[in-house]
Amino acid sequence: MEIQLILAIIIAHWVGDYLLQSETMAVGKATSLKWLTIHVLIWTASIGIITTLFGATFVWVVAMGVAHWIQDFITSKINSHFQKTKQLKLFWLSIGSDQMLHYLVMFTSLHIWYG
Repeated sequence: MEIQLILAIIIAHWVGDYLLQSETMAVGKATSLKWLTIHVLIWTASIGIITTLFGATFVWVVAMGVAHWIQDFITSKINSHFQKTKQLKLFWLSIGSDQMLHYLVMFTSLHIWYG
């Protein structure tokens, strides 16, 4: 696994999950499949555009998009609950855990996929 691809994944994930995710998407994805899907399509495009330049395949990118959709479907509801009930420590712990899980999925799958 090349360091350039690892760095590309980190940057692409940040672009797709933070820079290009609007507040409407971030809030709406907990209750709306439309906003969840829009967010994940944008995230997947970000991952695809950046990581394929460093050797990721289209199939891996699509698999990561599916995994991201499933994870955000679950975690956005958890995060939203903690925010609405003003359990801010649990909210931020949940946000951090969500990000860690995204990276674990991407890097573990990359290792399995490419060796």
